[in-house]
Amino acid sequence: MKTKIFLLIIGLAIGTFVGLYFTQFKSVLTLKRSVKTEVDYGKENDFLSDLINGHEEFKTHYYPLHEKEFLDLVDNGQKPGAIIITCSDSRIVLDRLFSTNPGQLFIVRNPGNLAPPYTIDSTQLQASVLASVEYAVHHLGIKDVIVMGHSDCGAMNAVYSGADLSGFPGLIRWLSIDSDLFKSFQKKHQEHPPTKKEGLFLFEKFSIVGQLHHLSHYPILRDLLKDESIHLHGWFYDVRSGGIDYYDTDKKGFFPLSIKEIGS
Repeated sequence: MKTKIFLLIIGLAIGTFVGLYFTQFKSVLTLKRSVKTEVDYGKENDFLSDLINGHEEFKTHYYPLHEKEFLDLVDNGQKPGAIIITCSDSRIVLDRLFSTNPGQLFIVRNPGNLAPPYTIDSTQLQASVLASVEYAVHHLGIKDVIVMGHSDCGAMNAVYSGADLSGFPGLIRWLSIDSDLFKSFQKKHQEHPPTKKEGLFLFEKFSIVGQLHHLSHYPILRDLLKDESIHLHGWFYDVRSGGIDYYDTDKKGFFPLSIKEIGS
């Protein structure tokens, strides 16, 4: 009797499992039918066609000329000279700005080129930038960490102008990680408030300095910064002029980036 009951229970369990499995399987099939997963490239999106043609150009002309360098990056790994934390903005094309090649820059991009404050509370820690910095410094041996902001930044403008971001929950959360940044900026300029246009320009630079401050508290950087075995840099790219300014920690200001200026 006990054996029959046991077998009955096993049979019911197997039946339930099989039923659930096929229900889920049917749901997946229905989803696949309702969602278009293939794109007829060249007909529905001309820009995708441009990307594909550009890739063909890369494979046909650029890659054969630099195949040795690419294979070296595969066989011997990347050896970037710096990590750059910059904005997601499509106008920031680093290899164009610095005439660099694949493998020379370790790049982190996010809206507003932010380096979230470090916290020991793991539930509040925004770890993406931290993880990239840890990998760059500890594994790749990078000695220069650069935060590069830029003019006409949409993320900074949203913070500066108090834009209505309802409907953008991810962006709201991301830009709120440094909620005191704008308050500090307002306090600094409360006696002589800048115009809106000038204020945004100043705020974009002010934010860069704030991100450098956050980075200086990252555990992997603290001791290295003390003995000057690693360096932080704040750069500002003016999209209109194409020029870059660097932040001078002694003079507390931004100045044109050049070997001559930095060496003086």
